[in-house]
Amino acid sequence: MSTMDYQPASQRIRGRLQAAKKRFHANDSIAEYVEPGELDELLDEVALKMQGVLESLVIDTANDHNTAETARRVAKMYLTEVFGGRYKAPPSITEFPNVEHLNELMIVGPITVRSACSHHFCPVMGRVWIGILPNEHTNVIGLSKYARITEWVMGRPQIQEEAVVQLANLIQEKTQPDGVAIVMEATHYCMSWRGVKDGDSKMTNSVMRGAFLKNSTLRREFLSLLSGKEYIMLVRLIYASRIAQPGADVLDDIVTQARSRNPSNGITGVLCHGGGIFLQALEGSRHAVNALYSNIVRDKRHQDITILHYEEIDERRFGGWTMGQVDLGKAHLNILLRYSEKAELDPYTVSGRVSLALLEDLMENAAIIGKA
Repeated sequence: MSTMDYQPASQRIRGRLQAAKKRFHANDSIAEYVEPGELDELLDEVALKMQGVLESLVIDTANDHNTAETARRVAKMYLTEVFGGRYKAPPSITEFPNVEHLNELMIVGPITVRSACSHHFCPVMGRVWIGILPNEHTNVIGLSKYARITEWVMGRPQIQEEAVVQLANLIQEKTQPDGVAIVMEATHYCMSWRGVKDGDSKMTNSVMRGAFLKNSTLRREFLSLLSGKEYIMLVRLIYASRIAQPGADVLDDIVTQARSRNPSNGITGVLCHGGGIFLQALEGSRHAVNALYSNIVRDKRHQDITILHYEEIDERRFGGWTMGQVDLGKAHLNILLRYSEKAELDPYTVSGRVSLALLEDLMENAAIIGKA
């Protein structure tokens, strides 16, 4: 092949993917379209371009012995380690028939997760728990294979919400169980290393398939068993406060901020307001909810902050909202009157259980807006 006809490995691989009409997003495996020897070519190509990045950052790699080989080290790290799940074939998995007809809940974990966010290529570090409800036709695989599958899926630039779905899909395909459940808890360095630099924030999310989705008793058993294995359990906190600085802008700022930050922390909930009073329910991991409430206590926009209700929960009641919103000053007076002496919001005079019942009633009557 002449020099003029030569195509870089990346172009040849991209051409095959496009010809096959295959997607090649950051979290897709493209190993099937990488031919023998091309990974070494890719490494040379990425190293050359990474050297250009270092030069554009005005780093003197020629005279700085610490960065003399950095471009190649980074290229190798991305292709063979951090993003290895894109370029390596899936792990070999030996499947065995379910001779003993096992049909009891099985949990594997915590499995250590090392990934990277696809927004900033910052590390995502955490743990995964996998629940399987087999049936007599389910393929049995070794416990270590769950860790290998997890490592392969997570070894790509990801967002956590999509990563757990990919993992659930693969386990479902390989084992064909009656149910699959995945819970992942992780620290995102795009939040702790940069941006808001909140080092305590974690994101917890889950995927439930088959029997875990349909059977609430099975789902509770799975989550309760995790709580005994240092899983950060879910909690619900309800508090009341008075707005310190009345005005529509303050309310909009609070809601916008909540909807922006809550997803990455695994927080869901609802905020009711009326007559200068807030009634808010927060749901998420115990660590995340406690950290958020501590921030609210320090927020000068709130005053007279009082915890009304706090409990450990098996599942979320307000999981459909990053932060739902109800303006009780405009409507819903009949609902308010069911739970208080007057048709006005005053959570300070009723129990926490009554406040929870009010929020559930508002949800049932489609009064909450801002569904995620």
